[in-house]
Amino acid sequence: MIFWKNNSDYSYEQWIVNRLETIGASEVGVIVYGNAYASNLELFYSKIGAPTKPRVENIRMFLGKKTEPLNQMMYEYYEGSDQSIVDNHNAGKKIRETISRNETCFNTDYPHLSATPDLEVQPVLRNASRGKGFCEQKNTTSYYLNSFETGLPTDNVLQLCTQLMLGNDPNKAPEYNYGDLFYFVDNMRFELHEVEYSDIKNMEELILAHTIPFWESVKAARPLYNQLFEAQRNYNQRLVNELTAAITALEPPPQTSTGYLNFLSEKYKD
Repeated sequence: MIFWKNNSDYSYEQWIVNRLETIGASEVGVIVYGNAYASNLELFYSKIGAPTKPRVENIRMFLGKKTEPLNQMMYEYYEGSDQSIVDNHNAGKKIRETISRNETCFNTDYPHLSATPDLEVQPVLRNASRGKGFCEQKNTTSYYLNSFETGLPTDNVLQLCTQLMLGNDPNKAPEYNYGDLFYFVDNMRFELHEVEYSDIKNMEELILAHTIPFWESVKAARPLYNQLFEAQRNYNQRLVNELTAAITALEPPPQTSTGYLNFLSEKYKD
């Protein structure tokens, strides 16, 4: 069963707590591969309740948030080139219609996962025959895109595939047939990459193969971490050592990413 929860019903603090109850679509890539900024190990400790350093919003993240409404409009008129946005807008020729739902999707077939798509693409205009879809908007740089052999960030593809998994009942005809990645590159140009739901079976298997054991480890480690906190508070060093070893045994497999090595260095330095 698929159901949606409106994020407007929650305060920011409640929304943060809710994020601990599942693996979000944007976190899947961190678990599967890791990246230069985050790792499965850091996410593991965050999910079991360990204090984490707050992420500092950089200018790229700030611009990404502030330009979302503008990028949404650009996406609706985009038809293969930057110039097409100008021409179609001036001609009043909208290519696709989108809505921002501000809702998180859950699917009882994948109870450990959740997804909050940026946009829902409506089955009208050019997309009438394609049906409904999702769109993720990204503000990025050419340097970052070129760091991937395909020119497409793996994290973003996994995020979109997770959204399509959760939005569709595998036993019924798909409600969401595709997902789009719409990039604003270097604050100068746009790129559109399309993913069909019918093509993501291998990605589904990859996602589940990594996220299910990760989540089982998180659930097993949470009560141990609570006990560890109490043991530290009571200066029971023997129990602290035993619980630390038990939690360490539940850690996800090592990654070779920069984010993993950086977190490991910080963890043991602390």
